[in-house]
This record gives sequence, structure tokens and C-alpha cells, in this order.
Amino acid sequence: MYLITINGIDCSGKTTLVSGLKNTFDATGILLAPHVKTFSNVSVPKRQKLYASDKSKEFENFMTEDISLRRIFVLNKMQHGLPIAMDRGDSTLLAYIMAKNFLVQKKTYTESFVSLKKYFTPICPTLEIFIKVPHEVAMERAKQKGENWGEGFVELTRNGVDALDFVSQNSSSKLFTVDGTMSTEQVLSKVKNEIELFVSDRCLLD
Repeated sequence: MYLITINGIDCSGKTTLVSGLKNTFDATGILLAPHVKTFSNVSVPKRQKLYASDKSKEFENFMTEDISLRRIFVLNKMQHGLPIAMDRGDSTLLAYIMAKNFLVQKKTYTESFVSLKKYFTPICPTLEIFIKVPHEVAMERAKQKGENWGEGFVELTRNGVDALDFVSQNSSSKLFTVDGTMSTEQVLSKVKNEIELFVSDRCLLD
């Protein structure tokens, strides 16, 4: 059994990538964890309001509830030996909490990471995929989708890029980083190849 997570800031291409990987997931027997009722599928206006809020504890509670609810699903499936893939992995949510703490409480990423480390357990991804895009690219994509990001949203996303880099550098999982500014086809091809190689290696180990 194993867990693959896909991480990146908003509008980095996570959902597009997951959609493109559906056939790969089906062919390899990987089950995609559903979004739960909290952060991962709230409306864009509500998400923007949360991002712009100066109440970092409220923001942290909302995000960690999302992590906890998905953990129940993932642990249940993994206990039955099922491989799982997760869109918007815990590392993404934790990076946004760290970015918010930095902006509101002036906490360093290290301080936040240490206090939030408990949320990394008991699930440690076997493979973490990070889609890297500059915040300017993410904002342009949001505009193309008709999403009007407020200043608080923009500032949090700008810091979210750095926080996500920090989280990836301190991850104990196998990492694969892909340049999200490439075409959708190029990103999909690179990630698909990595997952197929990863699954093949896992089969040899098992």
C-alpha cells in the first residue's frame, strides 16, 4: 500500500493534472481520495475570504479539519491495502497555514513547521508530487478563469510559494517536482511517467 499526494498553490494545475491522470490511476488500481466538506471544495469567494482573514487561528482550524477528515478516509483504505492518490495533499494545506502565520503572527516557517508537524502523522506520503509555479503565473490563470483574487489572497499565495518550498525541503517522502509553467500535456506526461515508474518499483519491492 502507498499514498501519492499532489501539491501546489491555487491555480498551479493540481485538479487539471488529477483529471488527466484518471486513466493512469484506473490502470494501476490507485484510488483517488475524495474532497471533503471543508476547504478543498468550498466556493472560491469563501476561500478568498478565509485567505484574506487576519484571524490566523480560525484559518488554521479550518485547514486542519480538512486534513483530519481526509485522514479518516485514507487510513481506512490503506488499512485494506489500497493504494491512494490525494489531490491537494496535506503539505499544500500546511504550507498555507505557515504562510498565514507568517503574515499575521510573524511566525517564521520553522516555528510554524515545528508546531504543525503533528499533522504529518500518522500519514506520511510514499510519493509527494509538487507542481511549482510562480505566484504571478497562478494569478494570471485565476484571471483567465474569471476569479477575482483580493489583495489578501494574492499576498498569501505569494508567501505560500515559499512556504511550500520549505515544506518540500523538509519532507521525508520521495519527492518529484515538476515545472507547472510547462504545457498541460508536458506536465501530465512527466508526472504520468514518474507514477508508472514508482508503481513498477513498488511492485518489485512487494
